[in-house]
Amino acid sequence: MRTGVDGFQGQRLNQLRMAQNLTLAELGEQIGRSSSTISAWEKGNQLPEAESFDRLCHVFQVSRMWFLKPVPPVVQESQRPYFFRSQASVHKPARDRSQLYLAWLQEMSDFFQEAMEWPDVNVPMLDADDCRLISDEEIEEIARECREAWKLGSAPIPNVIQVMENAGIICTRATLGHVKMDGVSHVSVLDGRPYVLIAEDKANAIRNRFDAAHELGHVVLHSKIPAAQYAKKELYDLLEGQAHRFASAFLMPPESFAQEVVWPTLDNLLSLKSRWKVSVASMIVRCRDLSLLTEQL
Repeated sequence: MRTGVDGFQGQRLNQLRMAQNLTLAELGEQIGRSSSTISAWEKGNQLPEAESFDRLCHVFQVSRMWFLKPVPPVVQESQRPYFFRSQASVHKPARDRSQLYLAWLQEMSDFFQEAMEWPDVNVPMLDADDCRLISDEEIEEIARECREAWKLGSAPIPNVIQVMENAGIICTRATLGHVKMDGVSHVSVLDGRPYVLIAEDKANAIRNRFDAAHELGHVVLHSKIPAAQYAKKELYDLLEGQAHRFASAFLMPPESFAQEVVWPTLDNLLSLKSRWKVSVASMIVRCRDLSLLTEQL
């Protein structure tokens, strides 16, 4: 018979340790227990005694109830992919952390939905199950449909996150501890609602706007794409390129942006940066998409 704090949830301990980027040995040093013991707690093979339980609460600054609350059932990720801006194995800790934060975000959303009403999900989503069949023309068209559905007109968007939240997307920001990790998005199979996390490690407002629009692109374009496609390197690059194209089209609609560029020189683009709130590099790519480039640029 196991002894210890009855009802202790080892998965909660694993989540907190991952969020704090602590190894088993590092946590063991802080609470005076071996890494093998902590591993057994996380796997549910053992239960911490009262003294160790209190130390865990102190180290992570959480209430006792946190460790006693069961983790919601996990739905197989293969049903809908998580879209990360960095897929290299060296970034796995940051990806795991961002996925954990999205899980917490959804858990909080479910809790608050019992007493509050979120905006209904109003996001045009492309009905495509193979990213290789998505054309640039379709991307441009659905970006236009999003602006039309949300009554944004063709002017620069003052607040991209606010637009997404008004459309029923739950958004958050977090420091992920890796500057090459820009964000992650996922459409939950539990409530059908999109969730987006934007990394704030770079603390660059213009970059964050584009990151948000990029993640919106994944939600709009790739919600029905199988996770297996995202796992393939050659298709991952295609998916990321498509999300980039959507972000450009959404932030810089052709009918208005092209009229204001007039003559795409660096000086002209620099003068438009504060109005459109995108980087010069992004404007150059957009000019290329719209066949506006000249030899001078």
